[in-house]
Amino acid sequence: MNIAVLMSTYNGEKYLTDQIKSIFEQDDLNKSVRITLFIRDDSSNDNTLSIIDQLKKKYRIVLLKDNLNNIGYINSFFELIKSAKADYYFLSDQDDIWGKKKVVTHLNSYQENSSNEPILIYTDMLKFGKATGTFFEDAKMNKRIFEDFRKVIFEPRLSGCLMSFNKSMRDKIINALKLRIHTRHISGHDTFIVRIVAFSGRVKFVQGTSPINNIMNYRVSGQNISARKRTRLRASLDNCQWYNEHMDFAMIMLTYQKILHLSTDKILFLKKLQRINESKFFISRLLKGLSLIKYQKNTIYKVVWLIWLLWKPGSKSL
Repeated sequence: MNIAVLMSTYNGEKYLTDQIKSIFEQDDLNKSVRITLFIRDDSSNDNTLSIIDQLKKKYRIVLLKDNLNNIGYINSFFELIKSAKADYYFLSDQDDIWGKKKVVTHLNSYQENSSNEPILIYTDMLKFGKATGTFFEDAKMNKRIFEDFRKVIFEPRLSGCLMSFNKSMRDKIINALKLRIHTRHISGHDTFIVRIVAFSGRVKFVQGTSPINNIMNYRVSGQNISARKRTRLRASLDNCQWYNEHMDFAMIMLTYQKILHLSTDKILFLKKLQRINESKFFISRLLKGLSLIKYQKNTIYKVVWLIWLLWKPGSKSL
């Protein structure tokens, strides 16, 4: 059984060694499990590449070679997904610490389902680092967002370091990349992937067992490339702009509904979003969009959704 761990690096010398060690030092794995770390470096100018060269002597690491130079972490991960071949795929940041039972926990969850079913596993995590002091803090993941694809499309951000997917799901993601669905206003490779899965496969949430025997340790204020320091209010206001991204994604999915083999319920939902998005007047958008308020993440985002319906950034209706 081949496991591909995909990592995009950029000036990650500070924590990279610990992260890579944690990937390969996993417990309770069957001898048939073969882990390969695929790395694409996005033009680092520190000692990242030297560290990778040293660790290649000890671990099974493949450094992806291309002529794309600095393309950003989003496209860097997409290149990795297109290049690696395996039975299961894990996404990894360059500065976290994997729990020793992360891989086996994911693999056990896959065994409960057909190997041909497109599935993505999403787990909880513990946060640690400067923002939480020396103690680990429960991230309090809300698994309810995965119970309904309508909630997933409105989720502002999902973390790639908490997910894995099987080969069947990887093929779905590749097809979406070929259609260039990802080129319009996406906030991250991870959010894009989960949305594709929500419409084309199944997302399964796996709870960690305990703080001592957890699945994932997420470093706060480390060198995670996608990390942003924002207040909750600022994040919510930014998300008001992100609703345009949500709508763009929905419209493109609707365009390719036959190629992506979308089910009837998902097509009907996308058409409802289309009607909201194409409404020229805020009263019309508000009346059509009120029924979707229950799919928003929390009270703040429910308010932001109402603001978007009234305002719709870029709209000339006000």
